[in-house]
Amino acid sequence: LAAIGRLTANVGHEVKNPINAMVVHLELLRGKLAGGNADPHGAQKHVEILADEMHRLDRVVQTLADFSRPMDLDLRDHDLRRVVEQTIDLAGEELKERGVGVEFSAPAIPVPVRVDAELVRQALLNLLLNAMQAMPSGGRARVTIRRDQRAAVVEIADNGVGIPDSLLPR
Repeated sequence: LAAIGRLTANVGHEVKNPINAMVVHLELLRGKLAGGNADPHGAQKHVEILADEMHRLDRVVQTLADFSRPMDLDLRDHDLRRVVEQTIDLAGEELKERGVGVEFSAPAIPVPVRVDAELVRQALLNLLLNAMQAMPSGGRARVTIRRDQRAAVVEIADNGVGIPDSLLPR
């Protein structure tokens, strides 16, 4: 029962994040269209984010349906800088609304990785949203990409309140 409880909480968290992002970008798109702002590039960006979030939500649901068998990874070559940039773009409006600025630092040259980009984006998005929640009055989140010998490293830091001691064991 404890495992089912943890699974349910995790699924709720994974479903809530894309829905929240979809609501934010749908409202932004609605505002642009209602305000007569006919900037097709700006509107298209919101449409693409909505489509990505719907795809991510579908994958979460599919993962739950396939819980009894291992998930197939979609490993492909990516520039890690682009994967991280897409994640920051995805969370950007919600972070901005909450008064959270993001500082992004990465090498000037590509950082090639072989990953399931969607799963990496999902993990990074969760970290950014957790950072936002740790800064209820706003603040700064710092995202850094670096090479460490043969590995690529993404670091996310914030100036939030931190994790309460009572939750650290979890």
